[in-house]
Amino acid sequence: MNSQDQAQKILVVTEDTTALESATAVLKEAGFAVHSTSDGQGWVIGAQRLKPDLILMDAATDSNGIEILGSLKADPTLGRVPMVLMIADFDNRTLEAALQSGAADCIRKPLSRLELQWRIGRLTQPRPFMEAPSGAQKYKEILETAAEVCHKLNQPLQYVMGTVQFLLMDMSTEDKLFERMDMVRQKAELMGDITRKLTALTRHGAQS
Repeated sequence: MNSQDQAQKILVVTEDTTALESATAVLKEAGFAVHSTSDGQGWVIGAQRLKPDLILMDAATDSNGIEILGSLKADPTLGRVPMVLMIADFDNRTLEAALQSGAADCIRKPLSRLELQWRIGRLTQPRPFMEAPSGAQKYKEILETAAEVCHKLNQPLQYVMGTVQFLLMDMSTEDKLFERMDMVRQKAELMGDITRKLTALTRHGAQS
C-alpha cells in the first residue's frame, strides 16, 4: 500500500482501551487505515459513511456485540463487509453464537499480535494484487475454454454418428424410422463440422 488513501480501512469497535490500542498498533503496522469508535449502536451510522473494508468488533460492545453483528448482516451498506469478533470468553457456546450471527472469524482477547495479523490478513488482500486480468489473458482463457468445450463435444458426437450409421446399415429405407435416424445423422455431422472449425480457430488463436 503506497498511501493512506490506498490503504484498506478497518473499523475497530470497542470500549476496551487496551484492545483498541493493541489492534490499532498491529493493524497500522500492517499498512491498514484504522478507524475506531466506542459509541454503542450509534457507530453504525458512521460505519455506513466510512464504508470500511473490514470491521473488528468487540463482542462486549454495547453489552451485546453478537446481536448487533447479526442485525448488521441485513444492512445494504455493511452486510457484505467481513466482520471479526473479539471475544474474551472464548467458550464453544459463545463461539457458535458468534459464527451463527454472521461473523467471518473470531479472535481471542487479550489480542495476540500474530493471530490478529493472520486472521485479518486472511480476510483482506492488498489492492495492488487485485488488478483485473489483461485483455490478452482474458483472450487466452476464452480460447482455452472453447477448446475444452469442443473436445468434450467431439467424443459424444462421434459416438452418436457411429451408432446411427450402424443402425442405418440394418434398416430399410422404407422403414418409418429411417428418415428420422438419417436426420439425426445429418445434424450430428453438422455439429461435428462446427466443432472442428472451432477447434481450428482456437488453435490458430493460441499460436498467434
